[in-house]
Amino acid sequence: MRTPRVLPALVALTGSVLAAALLAAPARAGTATIEDPLGDGVPTQDLTTVQLLNTATEFRITATVEGLRAGPQQLLSAEVRSASGEVYTVVTVRSKDGEVSTDVLRPAGMDPIPCDERARWRLRIDRIVVRVPRGCLDDGGPLRVRLAVGFGDGGSGDPTDVTRTRRVVQD
Repeated sequence: MRTPRVLPALVALTGSVLAAALLAAPARAGTATIEDPLGDGVPTQDLTTVQLLNTATEFRITATVEGLRAGPQQLLSAEVRSASGEVYTVVTVRSKDGEVSTDVLRPAGMDPIPCDERARWRLRIDRIVVRVPRGCLDDGGPLRVRLAVGFGDGGSGDPTDVTRTRRVVQD
């Protein structure tokens, strides 16, 4: 009995698919992604993708803002709800001259928490990265995060785009 020529190709293809599935990296615990529709913000303030990382030592936001450009004072703000229910605000502001300030604000108030938070606005690649030591946001556990981008200084101004809330467990 002759083996059809299709059978070896099918076996090879099945083997390749199985190998790729087994070698694919699993989703990392402590990470989450928020996909936001393109075009629902103004042209220079349109959040499209937000990647969140929550580890024992760091909380990181990597936001892609379509059309991010130098211009008037701009801000990225994150409402961060801890496992205990405390709500923090992480805000980074880029001034007209390019200076960046970043703060973590206390729950139920606008007082900054002394913290070593950092932000980098990378205009050429439409990206804002904010890093906050995890100890500044309660004692650990999952976080619920919602972001907004807009014009203003963090104390005034209206958001031009807001994401849905996303839960990110701790790695």
